[in-house]
This record gives sequence, C-alpha cells and structure tokens, in this order.
Amino acid sequence: MRHPVLFKAEDHIYTCNGEKYESVSGLWKPYAAPFDGMSISIKKAFSDLDPSAYKQAKSELGYKSDKLISRIYEISSVSKLDIDLKSKFYRDQWAAKAQSGTDFHEAHENIDRAAGGRINSFTGEWTNMINWPIREGYSNQSYEGDMMDLPDGYIVELLVKDDKYKLAGQADQAWIETIGGVRYIDLDDWKGLAVGTLIPTPDGFKAIESLKLGDSVYNGSGDITRIRNVSNIHHNPCYKIKFDTNDEIVADHEHKWVVSESKKRMVKGVVVYFRVESEMTTEEIFHSKKKLAITCSGIKGVEKDLPVDPYVLGMWLADGNSHVPRITSLGGPVWDEIRKRGYELGQNVDNTDSLAESRTILGQTSKFRELGVLKNKHIPEIYFQASYEQRLDLLRGYMDGDGYFHRKRKRCYMESTSYQQTVDVSTLASSLGMKPTILPYKAKGFGKENIPAWYVGFSPSVNPFLTRNQDYHEVVDKTAHVYSNVRYIRSIERVETVPTICLAVEGSDKTYLFSKNYIKTHNTDRQIDVKPSYFERGVGYRKLYYPFDHLYDTNHWKYALKISTYAKMMERKGFVVRNLAFTHVTHDEDNNILTQKRYAIPYKSYEVGLALAEREKSLKKVV
Repeated sequence: MRHPVLFKAEDHIYTCNGEKYESVSGLWKPYAAPFDGMSISIKKAFSDLDPSAYKQAKSELGYKSDKLISRIYEISSVSKLDIDLKSKFYRDQWAAKAQSGTDFHEAHENIDRAAGGRINSFTGEWTNMINWPIREGYSNQSYEGDMMDLPDGYIVELLVKDDKYKLAGQADQAWIETIGGVRYIDLDDWKGLAVGTLIPTPDGFKAIESLKLGDSVYNGSGDITRIRNVSNIHHNPCYKIKFDTNDEIVADHEHKWVVSESKKRMVKGVVVYFRVESEMTTEEIFHSKKKLAITCSGIKGVEKDLPVDPYVLGMWLADGNSHVPRITSLGGPVWDEIRKRGYELGQNVDNTDSLAESRTILGQTSKFRELGVLKNKHIPEIYFQASYEQRLDLLRGYMDGDGYFHRKRKRCYMESTSYQQTVDVSTLASSLGMKPTILPYKAKGFGKENIPAWYVGFSPSVNPFLTRNQDYHEVVDKTAHVYSNVRYIRSIERVETVPTICLAVEGSDKTYLFSKNYIKTHNTDRQIDVKPSYFERGVGYRKLYYPFDHLYDTNHWKYALKISTYAKMMERKGFVVRNLAFTHVTHDEDNNILTQKRYAIPYKSYEVGLALAEREKSLKKVV
C-alpha cells in the first residue's frame, strides 16, 4: 500500500504514515556553511551604530572569530539595548522578506489554478493543470498512486518523495510530457527577489532588472547615454559598501568603481592637496587600507515644460498649505520673486499677530491638482528630470522656505517632519552634484515634544538660496566645500551573496549613475549573456564542503543542487529529465511581477548521487 507524504507549511515538516521525512533543503544543509542569523544581525547592528568599534575589533580578530562580538561589546559605547533592538530589526526584516516570497508564490499559484494551467516556460506550449486531493489539515501532499500513471500536464508545487531515502521536497513548477512513449519532466523553481538597485534615467528611476539593451541612462558626467549590454543575473561573492553619507550599496566582488584618494605635493614651498582617480574592483577596495572616495555626480537634464514654476513649487512644498496653493512667508522678497515669475497673489489671509503673511497663488489649483501634490506633498518625477537650472530653482524655493545657513559650520540645512520631503530634497541635491546627508532628530513645537523629524545637510559650491543669504559666497571660502563633492567609503564588509546585474553603457568613460544619490560606478568588462562560467573564477572564495568543494557556496549552486535532487527523485520513478531551471522574479508589494529571468542549470546528477549515498549510510546507522 502506498502512503503519501503529507506537508504542513506552518512547521515545515514532511511525514509519511506518521514517519518524518527529511526535506531536500535538509539533505544539502550539512554541505554549506550555516547561516547564523543572530550573530550576523548583531554584527550588522554594531556596523551601523558604532562602525569604529566594529572596524577595530574586526581588524584585531577577523570577521569569523568567535570572540568578535564580545570584543566589540568591550570597546563600544553603544548600549546593549540599542544593539538588541537594531539586530532584531534586521532579523524581522529577513523574516518579512521570506514571508513576502511565500505570499508571492501563493498568489501566483492561485492564478494558475484559476486559469486551469500554464504555458510551459521551456516549450512555449499551453499545458493543462493536474490536480489531486489534499488531505484536510495539510498544505500539500504527494500523489498516492504511481506517478508514471499521471497524464501529461502541469503541476504547481509538485511534492515528490523517495521512500528509500525518506526524502521529500516541492518543486514550484513541473511539466510532464510524453513523446514516443518517453515520459519527460521539466522543472522550474521561482525565486522572488526584492526590487533591485534604482538607476536614474531620463524617464525616471527604474529598477536595474527592468532595463534593456538600448535604454537611456546617465553616464558619470551626467549626460544621457545608452545601454549597450545587460548581463544575466549573477550569484557571485558580495560586499556591502557604506559611505559617510549613510548610503550603502551591495555589489559583487568583480564590480568596478572609479575611486579617488587624496594626495599632496610641495609647489614652491606650499603643500598642495589634490585627488587622483583610479579603477578598482569591489574586492580590491575591501583589501585596500587607503581612505577612498567616489566623486559626486549630478545630471544635466533637459529643459522641461513644467506645469508650475520650480521655484514657486519649492516654496509651496516648504511653506505651503497642503490643501490649496497658499504660501506662508515672512519675506517681501519672496512675494516679489513669485510675482516676477508671472503669478498673481491674493491678499494676506493671516488673521494672527504673526509677522508672516499667507497668500494664495491665484488660478493655480488645477495645476497643483494635475501634479498630484495637493494633500500629498512631494517632488513630482518630471522635476527630477528637468534641466540643471530648473532643479536648482526648485531647491532654492525649498531653501528660501524651510532652509537655513549655519554660518559657523558653513553648511546648509533643510528640516522637515515629513520623511518623504526629506528624501526628495536629498535626491534633488544629489541630482545637482551635491553631497547631502540625512539625519534624524526629535523636534518640538505647537506644545508637542519628541516629534520625529529629519534634516538634510550639505555644503554646496553654489548658493542654494535665492532671496536669502546673498552673502553666501563671501562666508563660504573655497576650502569650506572643497571636499563636499566626494563620498568617502566609510566601511566595506562581506555579506551573503545576492543576485546582481551588470550594465555596459556607450561612451569612452564607461561609467553610469545609480541610486537616488546618483553615485558613479563603472561599466562591466565581463562577457555578457553567457553561461555562468564566472562561478569558476573566484579562486579562494567559500565553497561547499567536501565532496562538493568544486562548487562555490552561492545561491546559484544551492538552487541547482536542490532542483537536481527533485529531478533525480523523478528520474528514479521512471521519468527522463529534460529541462531544469530556476527563475528570478522581482515583484512589488501587491505581488505583481515586474521582471522575470529564467536561468537554465545543468543537471547535477553525480553530485545528487553522492549526497543520496551519504543519506543512505546515515539511515543505516540509525537502524
């Protein structure tokens, strides 16, 4: 009598006739370094909250030392409570990401069930779905009969078992097809990824995964260029780079950067400082002891026909009534500037004893409504792509309204209780080639205290004010902002491998911009759209444990081994393995697919055979 394997999702346990079966993931677990979420989250917390103590301890003991965490606690001034809260934040974030992947799978399984089938992603042919009953109280179960008796068709979440090895697992998508009496099996596993790195383009910010050959982006000088190649998804060793502006980016070990370091020399008895640029890979930066930086870059943009003058919009975003086009301001010069730009202002409607005036910009309600900013203050996308002069005007409107100039520090600030507004101003300043930093603080006012607020600080070489601080350039001499146009690399550390994509753009400088801070990075020099031979290049990187130490310990090979195991289990039932792949998918919060890319993998039959032989030995020892 055949007994099915039953699966409960809440505890992720497979059982057959009351006996527990090992999962396919569990089969491969002994051959890879374990993921210690607790210690990794604590290290990440220290890296964020006390980077100097973290860096010192790591240089003394090494990242993998068992004594690293205790050593950081010894030298760090950060409280244990703060570290515990921050590390818990990371663990919750990882759990939420895993749940997001589960929700995505369930949503698209339901779509397939409602449609009654799915197109075979390998053959392009529509295939009807095969279903069988699942016992009450369980999430899934294997087929109770002989699987070779199943008709041709598509199976979602195929639960396959092997009684000899007491093993079970689930393949996301399986297609059975009979040709000339041969039963073929195709397997595809879907891997949901968080939306990736944002790339500024003339049409707005886009996820790197959504870009294709010929699309327009910005080069390192801020000019528009075109993409000449987009790579497959890579699964190489990765590093996280943190900048002194609190920005961070994850890149693989081969990614190239244009970095600079400070130099000095004597010129006629005077020490002259200057910066020298060079190309370095992420791995080379990791091993470098130099204080490196990346030059800030902005975009030139193009003149736009904007619905509302950028200076006027900036003033309203800073000091306007969110429901109507009305601005409150102390200064007469502001009203003169708005009138000079062709706008008619209403009478002062402020009935208080305040020195400030509140005036409506007449006849502009429909324009503000068209921009979608009423009751939703933000910078519309079209303004981020406008010309340099238009974006500078927008920033000056903001700063004339909500900004101030710290004369002693020679630094400009914009404060807001709206995080969206703070990020928008930071992005705007970055697009102009400036180096903004966002920091949180607790504000008070209107009888309230501890109000969450943020400020953006930057030291630009151009006056960010229009009607105020006309003596800006007299106060700020050249030395005050000579280094305000570079982002220093504060730290770099190895992190878990994540999928990465490389771009190659046209032009001689081979650079392009990424993120909402417009950070300059380098073209890929790798061969594009080839099979993943690059996994063999990283000599010295972490590999799987013996006897699989010819494979790197990356998600790519872990996926390949798991899917190959499903294939071997089906092969042992009489099927012929035809196509194997996993598909990387990016999706939004509503589980809508943004991009997807299937990655064909080789059938690792030999490796699976070795693992099953070890499994058989362990079962005999138990008996």
